[in-house]
Amino acid sequence: DLELIYEIPRLPIIEGDKNRLKQVFINLLDNSMKFIERQGKIHIKAEEKDGFVVIIIKDNGIGIKVEDLSKVKQKFYKVDPSKHGNGLGLSICDEIISLHGGSLDIVSKYGEGTEIKIKLKVSNS
Repeated sequence: DLELIYEIPRLPIIEGDKNRLKQVFINLLDNSMKFIERQGKIHIKAEEKDGFVVIIIKDNGIGIKVEDLSKVKQKFYKVDPSKHGNGLGLSICDEIISLHGGSLDIVSKYGEGTEIKIKLKVSNS
């Protein structure tokens, strides 16, 4: 009961540790799947914009409450303690993206879903 929609055109090269970046995307998709209900949708979009590759992962899951949104990237913070995991995933993802000179931003509306935007610098070579 999950629909994965993606729009990923040919993109410029970014420099980075492919295993760590793979870890980021696996974690973010896993989070989307964990907090999505039946007939869930995950939409992945990528584009080049102003010298960055911008990747957006958006779902129609349960979303994050306003009071939790500023804390979700903190180590060991779990919005729902009943879900599996140790509360490190988003913290590690944020750190990996930062070490690559990029940013990871989260916008969410409780009851409607979450959007994560990752920006990574385009390689100069």
